[in-house]
Amino acid sequence: MLHETAPATEAVGRPAPGRSPLLPAIVVSIILHAGLLFAWNGASSDSRAATSALSVTLSGMYEASSQPSPADRANPATEPATAQQPGRPAAPGQTARPPTPLPQAMPRPASADPAQHLALSRFNADFRVNVDSPLAQEAVDVTAGVTAPEPWQMDVTRLEMPGSEQDMIAEQIEQWLDDDNTLAGDERILQWEHQGREYEAQIRHSRADSATGMERQMVEIRTERDGQQLYSRASLRRLPFSHYAKFINQWDQDVYLSQDEVIGRFHSNTAFNIDRSRFTAPAFDGLVSIATVVPGARALMRSGIFSGGLETRARRIALVNEGLRDEYLRTTQQEATEVETAQHVFAQDTWVEFHADGGFSWRHGPDAAIAGQQAGSPGPQFLIGEDGAQLFVQGQVRGQIVVYAPRMITITGNLRYADDPRHNPETTDLLSLISDHTVQVAAGDVTGPGDLHIDAAIYAPRRFSVRRFRSAHSGTLYLYGSLVAGSVSATEPRYATRIEFDPRLDHLRAPGFPMTEQYTLESRDTHWQLATQ
Repeated sequence: MLHETAPATEAVGRPAPGRSPLLPAIVVSIILHAGLLFAWNGASSDSRAATSALSVTLSGMYEASSQPSPADRANPATEPATAQQPGRPAAPGQTARPPTPLPQAMPRPASADPAQHLALSRFNADFRVNVDSPLAQEAVDVTAGVTAPEPWQMDVTRLEMPGSEQDMIAEQIEQWLDDDNTLAGDERILQWEHQGREYEAQIRHSRADSATGMERQMVEIRTERDGQQLYSRASLRRLPFSHYAKFINQWDQDVYLSQDEVIGRFHSNTAFNIDRSRFTAPAFDGLVSIATVVPGARALMRSGIFSGGLETRARRIALVNEGLRDEYLRTTQQEATEVETAQHVFAQDTWVEFHADGGFSWRHGPDAAIAGQQAGSPGPQFLIGEDGAQLFVQGQVRGQIVVYAPRMITITGNLRYADDPRHNPETTDLLSLISDHTVQVAAGDVTGPGDLHIDAAIYAPRRFSVRRFRSAHSGTLYLYGSLVAGSVSATEPRYATRIEFDPRLDHLRAPGFPMTEQYTLESRDTHWQLATQ
C-alpha cells in the first residue's frame, strides 16, 4: 500500500526533526545588533557631541538592554548559542567570540563651554536621566553649543537683599539727606552696626560736568556675609535752586498773593499772605512747602487752593549770594577746555538783545547805536557784568545762555525761547538770569502794554520786583521756568502772574544756576553684589 509522506512537524516543546534549534535565535540576534549599530552610526553630529558623562550613562543603559531578560534566560530556545554574552564564558565545544562592541563615549566638542560641561556632568551623575526624556535632550543640546535652559545653575554675582536690610539702609540714607554736614566734602567714610553685622559706606563727590550738569554724591555700601565681601550702590543728586517753580526766602508782609497761579513746586522759608475773596484767589498746582508753622493750614487745605498739597514746618533752605562771579569765571575757563564756551564781560551798563539765530547785539544806552554783535555758539555763553555794571535784556533766545550781573538785571521786553519747549521738549534753549542782588521788570513805558512773557530761570537773592506795579492793569506776567528770590514786590494791579515750571529742569540744572545744600535720592540698588579682587 502506497503511503503519502507527511511533512516534518514540530511538537510543542520539542524541535522538529532535521532543524537546528539555535538557528532562529542567531538570526534574530544578528538582526537586532545590526539595527542598533546602524541607528548609532546614523545618529546626527549633535547627538555624537554628548558629554562623556551622558555617554557613559547611555552605554550602561545599552549594556543592560543587551542582557537577556529573566524570561529569556528561563527559555534556552531564545538564547543564542554562538554569541558570547559579556561576562559569560563560552559554552563547551564552542569558540569564544569577543563581546559585541558598545558605542564609545564621545569627547566634548572644543567649542563647548567648560563650565556648562562641568555643570552638565554633575547633573547627569546626580540624576542619571533617561535618554528619551526632554531634560536629557536639553543636556545634549547644551554640550552641542545650543542655548538651552539651565535650571540647575544659580546666579551668584547678584544676591537678594533682605527686606529688613533694605529698610535699614533706606533709613540711613534718609538720615544723611537730613544732615548737610554728612554729605559735605569730597570724600567721606561712614561706619555703623546693625543686628551684629558691620557696615561701611564710602561717599564720593561727583562734580557737575557742564553748565547744566548736576552734582552728585556716589555711595558704595559694603558688608561681609559668610566670608564674602558684598557691596551695593546709591546715587544722591544735589538739588539746584532751579528745582523750584517759585522759591521765596523772606516774604514781604505788605505783599499778598491774589490773582497768582503757580504750576510746580513752591517753597517759602517764611509764611506768606493770601488774599482770597468770592471772585479771586491764588492757585497752587504743585507741592507747597513752608519752613514754619502756618495758622489755619487745615482750613486752607479744605479751600482747594493747594491742590498739589501743603507741607508746613519744612526744612529751611538757605540762599547763596556770594562769590557767584568768581564761580562763573572759573566755570567758563574750566569748560572752555572741553566744550566751546563763550565769555563776554561788560564793564558798563549794557542793553542786550538776543536774536533767534543764537547771536546777540548790545548797546551802551537804550537809544544808542549798536556797539557790538556776537554770533551764536554751540556751547554755553556767559554774559558777565563787571562790578557795578547793570545788564538790560530782551529778545529771542537760542542755545544755553547765562546772564550775570552782581548788582542788577532789568528785563526790558519779552524773553522767549526760539524753539519753544512746550512744543518741543527736546530743545536745548535755556536762559538763566542771575544776580547777587536784584532782577526787575522795567516800567510799563519800556516793556509796552499787554502781557509780558519771560522764558528763563531767575535767581535774585535780594529781590525780584516789578517797577510801577500800581499802574493801570496791563495784562499777565507769564514766567516759564523758575523764580528764586529773597523777596518779591507786588505785581498787581499792573500784572496778574502765572509761573509755570519748566519740566526739563527736573533732570537739568538751569545753566550756571546756584545749588542748594540739599540732596535727594536719585537711585539705589536693592541687591547685593559680590566684590571681586
